[in-house]
Amino acid sequence: MKEQVIFLDGYTPQDPDFADPNRSFSQVLKKKASSIFTRTNVFHGECERCSHEICMKCGLPYHRQKDCRKELDRSMKEFFSGLENKQTMTNCPKCGMIVQKEEGGCNHMICSKCKYQFCWICGMKYDVSHFDPNNVFGCQGLQESQPHSRCKLISVTLVHTLLIPFTLLLYPMWVMLQSFINPFNMPKKYRWICFCKHLSLIVDNCCFSLLLLIIFLPIVIVVGLVVGVLNMVIFTVPAVLWKLYKLLVMTLFWRCSLNR
Repeated sequence: MKEQVIFLDGYTPQDPDFADPNRSFSQVLKKKASSIFTRTNVFHGECERCSHEICMKCGLPYHRQKDCRKELDRSMKEFFSGLENKQTMTNCPKCGMIVQKEEGGCNHMICSKCKYQFCWICGMKYDVSHFDPNNVFGCQGLQESQPHSRCKLISVTLVHTLLIPFTLLLYPMWVMLQSFINPFNMPKKYRWICFCKHLSLIVDNCCFSLLLLIIFLPIVIVVGLVVGVLNMVIFTVPAVLWKLYKLLVMTLFWRCSLNR
């Protein structure tokens, strides 16, 4: 049975009551109509003026039994694919909302719909250390927009992946040597572990201090290497898997975004 449905200014098909086939809209809506559609079934409607067919559930051109959300995504991508500034648009990784970035702006993005914070380059969740130059798990030093940021990120990620075993092996020894020889380069909360600092308070004789330094320095190096080997054995595989996972997430984010 056909039914006349009135479209009012400011009243859209997205209203949850609009898709109710049991409701008589002609009795409820009293304002002046901007369009009048004839509902032929729950989803199909046809304009009496121009015969334009729409979906009565989402308001898009009639798409038969296709999912409204998928049809909306397809229509939006077709629309934005013709824009000159499509390189400044992407989808929110959480809700899919279109997010636009100002040219040359910060790569820290906040979705206006769900308030999800993410990185424009890799699409991963943002935290305060994401762009830190020392954070190997984030986008190091790429907070400000740069040409070819994605190429740079892939190159840096691949290099870091190859260097993971050597980093895990040598980093503990480097930290121990730093704390042993030069405490002033260490943060204050770690200076208490510096051997030379305590040695200078106990021994005033420079020659004796140098002798003790020669004796204990090899011990520090050996201990650092042992810790480094254990570190490498335990953490190499998880670290490499994390890097590969990050590359996969970035690739999927770029592929699904509007500016692919």
